[in-house]
Parts: sequence; structure tokens; C-alpha cells
Amino acid sequence: MNQWPTQSFQGAPVLESVEWDETFDQAMSPLMSPKSKSKEHTSAVAAAYQDTTPTLVWWGPDFLQSANAAAITLLGESHIPCMGGAAQDCWTEVWDLLAPTLMHALAHSSTNPWQVMNVPTVHHAATRQLLSLNVTPITVTGSVGGFSIQMKASRTSSGIEAGIDCTRRSLVLVDADPVSRAELASAIGEFGTPLQSFADMSSIQGSKNFFDLVLLGPGSIEGSSALVKQVRTVDPSVCLPIVMVGTVPCPAGMTQALSSGADDYVAWPCSSEVLRARMEGLLAARLRSEFALVQATDRVKHLERALDSNRIIGTALGILMATQKITSEEAFICLKQASQRTNRKLREIAEDVIYTGALTETA
Repeated sequence: MNQWPTQSFQGAPVLESVEWDETFDQAMSPLMSPKSKSKEHTSAVAAAYQDTTPTLVWWGPDFLQSANAAAITLLGESHIPCMGGAAQDCWTEVWDLLAPTLMHALAHSSTNPWQVMNVPTVHHAATRQLLSLNVTPITVTGSVGGFSIQMKASRTSSGIEAGIDCTRRSLVLVDADPVSRAELASAIGEFGTPLQSFADMSSIQGSKNFFDLVLLGPGSIEGSSALVKQVRTVDPSVCLPIVMVGTVPCPAGMTQALSSGADDYVAWPCSSEVLRARMEGLLAARLRSEFALVQATDRVKHLERALDSNRIIGTALGILMATQKITSEEAFICLKQASQRTNRKLREIAEDVIYTGALTETA
């Protein structure tokens, strides 16, 4: 039997080709056997199979899902039917959260790993829990072929707030310093809100908005103005709230943050309650702004429809006045009576007049 690789794909390695053989096929559980028996896919699954850490492999553009025994122990046997198929069919509640970054990494061959915290288990799990996922792209001849996802429970089912919306978009943390990034992620993770953390913006640059708020950690203070500009270009149609977290005391830190284009500044270290309050304040302000924008947009659309209807009715009145030699008031009465008689909208009657040049018998 071949000697299968044991690396856990840290640092996005380039996989070596291996030969598929029946011995390996028999040794793998049905959960693990990939539908696509490519050499690279086989190597990725084999490495996960030998890993004692709960590990998933999502492979190819369809994200075919495999799992090792530790992953099934963590997720529960109810997840077994999900294995071998598309990951999207398993992680339906949070796929909108996960997919944009995965697709971006595939399209741009981005090999940077990232972490996703507070991901709920799928809906059919017997015991619900929140997971932390460490996602590492797996490279194949210079491109990303799939992903190795190492999991651990971040919170128990008893710690999940009642009514948590598992489909909401997440927070994003960008911090080049792994130490401060881990500290911040841990503090934010206590909120139960989905969080994705990255070392830089390259993993999400060009992706459409799939998060509600961005935090720039202490390790990203240098060049913060450029980072803020990058965040703003992720989706120019949305004004994403940006919180800068730094070690400079206020008000100097606040001055630097605001001059860089951020919306708020928090001096680190601070309590998780303070951090949460500042973020919730910005998120509430964003929701109010978006609600006001939606209301204004609906009002404009309503006025546009009303103006369009008035133009059509006015044109029909002019036709009736010219053809029947009547006043505008008499023409309007004719349209109104036809509308009541046929139980049709006044605009529809007016459109018939414009197309036919007269009130038809059916009108």
C-alpha cells in the first residue's frame, strides 16, 4: 500500500501525485471516499483521514465534502448523509457566509488561510453547537483545488442565544499580527456572531459585500488609510462601518482612525463588552441608514409610477377631447365610468384609448 501524506496542509502546500489503489479504497470509510478519484483529491482526503483533528475536505468548484472520523464524532452521525456530496447541501444555513470567500479563493488562487468563528451546525444535527473553522486552501499546480477545514467547538448548544439568526452576515476582522488577531477574534467570539478573520484584505478583495462590519486590528494600523480604501471598494454601493482597534490611547488614536476614513476607534486592550457596544452602535446606525434609503427609494418609485400613470391618463384625455369634442372634465368622467363598468384600473382604460383611439365597447 502507498504511504499517504500526513501533513495537515498548513501553509497551503502543493500536493504530490499519488496512485489510487484498492487497498486505500477499502481502508477509507464510505464517508471519506471522494466521488472524484483524482490523485490530488485522493491525497487531500488521505491526509485528513490520518489526522486526529476534526477535518473536512471540500474539493473542486462543487466543494465535494469528505470527513475524517474525528469530524463525524464532533458533528454527529446525523451529518453522515451529507458526506460525498456538495458542501452547500450540508451547510445550507451559513453558505451565504462561507461561499463568497471560498469562491474568491478558487477564482484568484488565493492561498491565504482564514478563520470563521461561530458557524452553527447544520439544521438536522441532534445537538446544535457553534464551530470554529480554520480554512486552508490546498494548491494543485499553482491553483486552488480545494480546502482543508479543521474544526473545533467554539460554543456549546446551551450557550447559543435563543433566536440567533444563523443566516445573517458576519463581521470581518483584518489584522496582520497573528497574536492580536487571535486575541480580538477570541473577544468577539464571545458574542456568538459569525466572524471571519484574515491577515490582509487579499482574501476578500473583489468579493461582494457579505459582512456587516469590518474591524482593523492593531497589526493593521500601519497603512490604515489604504486599508480603509480597500474595504470601501469591496462593495461601493454599501457604506460598511469600519472600526479601527489600536494600542494608541484616545484621543490620538481616534484622530488617526477618523483621518484614515474609519468610523470609530477602540483602544486595545479593552473589555469585550465595550467592544461589543461600539460595534452594535455602528451596526444600528447602518441599519437605520439602510432603512431610510429603502424608504426613500420606495417613495421615489411610487412617485415615478404615479407620474407615468398621470401621463398616460392625460394622453387618453387629450385623445377623447379631440375625437369626441368634449371637455377634459367630461373625458375624465368617460374614463372613470368605463373603469367602474369593466372593473379595470383607470390606467388600463387609458392605455386602451391610446392604442385604439377611442373607448371600445368592452371598455
